[in-house]
Amino acid sequence: MLRVALRTNTWSAVGFGALALFLLPFLALAYAALGDDRAAAQRDLETIAPAFSFILPLPQRLDTNAGYVAWFGYGQLTPILAFWGVLAGTFASRGEEERGLTDLWLAAGASRQRVLVAHLVAFAAAAVAVLAVGAVAVLAAAAAAGEPIPAGALLLQSSGVLAIALSFFAVGLVTGQVMPTRRGALGIGALALVLLFLTNSFSRQWAALSSLRWISPFAYSDRTHGLVPGLEFNAAALTVLIAVGGIGSVAALGMFLSRDVGATLGRRGRSGVPRRTPATNPFLRSQILATLYDQRVSLFIWSLALSFQGFSVTRMASPFLRALAQADPNDPAAAQLRTVAGAGHGGGYEGFLGFQWFGGLAALALAVYAITQVARWSGDDNEGRLEALLSAPVSRPRVIVERAVALAAGAGALIVVSHAAIAVGSVANDISLDDGRLLIASFMLLPVAGIFGGLGAAASAWRPRLTVSALSALAFVSLMLPFVTPVIRGPDWLDHFSVFDLYGSPLADGFVPWRFGLLAGVAAIGFAVALFAMLRRDVGR
Repeated sequence: MLRVALRTNTWSAVGFGALALFLLPFLALAYAALGDDRAAAQRDLETIAPAFSFILPLPQRLDTNAGYVAWFGYGQLTPILAFWGVLAGTFASRGEEERGLTDLWLAAGASRQRVLVAHLVAFAAAAVAVLAVGAVAVLAAAAAAGEPIPAGALLLQSSGVLAIALSFFAVGLVTGQVMPTRRGALGIGALALVLLFLTNSFSRQWAALSSLRWISPFAYSDRTHGLVPGLEFNAAALTVLIAVGGIGSVAALGMFLSRDVGATLGRRGRSGVPRRTPATNPFLRSQILATLYDQRVSLFIWSLALSFQGFSVTRMASPFLRALAQADPNDPAAAQLRTVAGAGHGGGYEGFLGFQWFGGLAALALAVYAITQVARWSGDDNEGRLEALLSAPVSRPRVIVERAVALAAGAGALIVVSHAAIAVGSVANDISLDDGRLLIASFMLLPVAGIFGGLGAAASAWRPRLTVSALSALAFVSLMLPFVTPVIRGPDWLDHFSVFDLYGSPLADGFVPWRFGLLAGVAAIGFAVALFAMLRRDVGR
């Protein structure tokens, strides 16, 4: 059972391991290469870092290579591996049931406890392997750069990342017990991750959320400073993360023991005479509508979360802009406020909302939504649903087109909710925004989701099991690339490899045709490649 569970995590471990193998040593070498420019880079980073604390923790000891790797390297790996935990947890708890594998394991004599524990141990082993690869690589890179990092410090830092990955694996296990499909479980699990992540992140910028920070596992992860020189490792925070993972796993096991295989918690498997007539639900007559209908609960919760966060951002605008107006221009804190306020892009409110919401949180949320859809497509391929769909018969080009349309419809619904939240929030908080540019800024979010969907469709047609890990890495690296380029003294054109940089700031700057054309073009190319690959390969390979 353990060998089987290990095989299910092999390809995803390869993908996330490749990310850690590239990211961590690259950052160590890039920072060490600054040489005499390090002091200036440290000042710049410490000035602007609080502006990006909705993504990364606040930095510590950026005068050291270890402090920089801990902040920018492990700060990015933490949410990425947490998302992997949700993916693996939902597959272990619901994905295998949908494929009929759980029935096989139980029929072969494996107990339910053994099945779930084997998947937990297998994921933990895969996560340890990923972190070990990254740690060995960064140890070698730091030593080669003449700034060795203590192996013990890396071990402590990695233990914190491992603990939060296991915590969200438990979240995935629990959502798989209460949702009838792996797709729905993944959507709810990913949304829970985003909400907990943003609760912790926003609490660094908004004091009103500080009292709620304790509910987020990321708040305890922030305290596991194993790699930062001079900071004591918080063993109590690590214990809390381990307890969250343990309690969640035990709760998932209890739910699994109390329900029928194929059913959800509180609902027994179907009984009675089987139905031999087609369902009368009109939403099931179209593959596009069926996809959206299947996501109705998760889309509703996503909409609630986006509307709440969007409205909250509008409330934050006036206090930030007042602080900026009152700040001493020579004070380093003023530079931070100017960055947060999107200085240099239109008026104050347009710059702030364009930076914090449209080019930041909303764009990232749509990227995550698109990645969850790609995970669904990969699951269709791996779990036999695509084969059944093609035998209906449905042509292969139609499958790709319907996937693209369904993604556009789901993302469009979330964009409408986001637009409404900003519009209502701007009125409620007495913010004057140009209606046309607000509409353009919302519309420009659609090709952002399309890029991740298109690239994911192309990749899932080639290597379905590597796709989600690659897209997760692309989303976070893309978000942070514009802020790495100045530190490593990279060329300006390097920023354009970031999807979020290509989005720009349409709320402040208006419609820029080349940006929209490039975003839409890359998305279209991705789906075109997916169509070509779908026509030339065997399903399931």
